[in-house]
Amino acid sequence: MCFALFWDLFSCTATGGMGWDANADELTLDIIKRDLKKLPAAHYVTLKYLLRHLHQVAQRSDRNKMNPFNLSSVFSPSLLCPSQLNMNTLKQGTTALELMIINVPILFPKI
Repeated sequence: MCFALFWDLFSCTATGGMGWDANADELTLDIIKRDLKKLPAAHYVTLKYLLRHLHQVAQRSDRNKMNPFNLSSVFSPSLLCPSQLNMNTLKQGTTALELMIINVPILFPKI
C-alpha cells in the first residue's frame, strides 16, 4: 500500500483526541473509499483481494478465533512502513485496518 495514503486513512478513524475507534459512520467510509481510489490500480486490486480474504476469515471467527481486531493486529505491521512504526502509529494502523476489514462490503462492493 502507498504509505502516504495509508497515513491519510488514520484521520478517518479518529474519534477525537487520542481515541481510536473501529466503528465507522457513512462519512468516514466515503472518505476511505475516496482515498483508496487514489491508489495505483495494482495496489488497489491487491488490497481489495487481501481485505476480502481477511473479511471472510473474520466471518468465521467463532471457529478460528481471528476476529477483525486480531487480523488487523497481525497484518498491520506488515502494511505499515517499519521506519515510521511506533506504538501510536501501530495502534492507529491496526484500527484503520480493522475498520477496513469490517467494512469490506461497503468499501469494495461486488458488481
